[in-house]
Amino acid sequence: MGSPFIHFLDELSAISETDYGDFMRKVNSYLLELKENDIAKNSAEISEKLDNMQDYVQFHPNWDLESTKEKIFRDADKLVDLESRNST
Repeated sequence: MGSPFIHFLDELSAISETDYGDFMRKVNSYLLELKENDIAKNSAEISEKLDNMQDYVQFHPNWDLESTKEKIFRDADKLVDLESRNST
C-alpha cells in the first residue's frame, strides 16, 4: 500500500496554489485524511504532529505561503520519520 506520509509529501509537492486560502483548503483536506489513517490513530506522537500542523495551517495561520510551505514540508518529513520509528 505504501506510506500515507510519503503520499502526503507527493500531494504537497503537487500543490500549485498561489493564494493562501486555496493552499490551506487543500492541505487541510490532506491532513484530515491522514488523521483518519490507522497509523495516525495508533500513535499519539503522529496524531499530535498532525494536530500541530493543522493548527498553524488552518486555525492560526501566519498567511505567508512560502514560510508555511517550508514548515509543512519539514513537518511532513518528520511524519515519515515518526512512521518508520513506530513501525519497527
